[in-house]
Amino acid sequence: MNRKQGWISLHRKLKDKGYYKKSAYVHLWIHLLLSVNHKSKEFMWNDNIIMVKKGQLITSRKTLSEQTGIKQSTIERALKMLENEHQIEQRTTTKYRLITIVNWKEYQQADSKADNKRTASGQQADTNNNDNNNNNNNNTYRELRTPSCKVTFKSIDMELAILLKDLILNNNPNHKEPNLDAWANQIRLMRERDNKTQEQIGYVIKWSQNNNFWQSVILSTANLRKHFDKLVAQIRRELKTNQPKEIIGLDKFI
Repeated sequence: MNRKQGWISLHRKLKDKGYYKKSAYVHLWIHLLLSVNHKSKEFMWNDNIIMVKKGQLITSRKTLSEQTGIKQSTIERALKMLENEHQIEQRTTTKYRLITIVNWKEYQQADSKADNKRTASGQQADTNNNDNNNNNNNNTYRELRTPSCKVTFKSIDMELAILLKDLILNNNPNHKEPNLDAWANQIRLMRERDNKTQEQIGYVIKWSQNNNFWQSVILSTANLRKHFDKLVAQIRRELKTNQPKEIIGLDKFI
């Protein structure tokens, strides 16, 4: 596919990932970010027309191996790990593999729009979302205005809000779309006022949506904040009785 020259958004939180020291995994993740479709387009695959949307890629394990130099067995393990981390979704057939970057639209488009709004030139945003012109601090996602005040939350707050939204929709596709700005602000309050780390918040979000009881309770970041200490207490109990903390990687909760 003929792509324009440009760059993509890559958050520094990648360095906090447990797989960061596995260079092949990081290589594959960045390769996927660079390779996915930047606008919807039709492809011909074995005489079939397939619509590939933004943030999606039609590929195969063999193709990814040839493009990156990573062994096919490692490719398969890395893709499974990225899927378990809710960074990608996969749909495989006997003919191809469709990979979707989770939240590609929210992350890449939102950053592109914010960047173009802040640039003095006022150039028209590139519809392919490749030519990002961000000259500001990438840690700031956008400003959230309320009737009484103005607060600024960071991109990690929005990312965690989107993570919860996606997991809720995965459990219940009919759930109402939330106000992500308001949700991100609740995450900000958890970090700044409640002294919760982004790692703790992210883990509790994933844990709550895999728990049969809590997934019906934690349906907003406001509820997440309200019940956070109860959730942590239950996680602690389960870690002590079921699995070693070094496997879970949650020593900060013990």
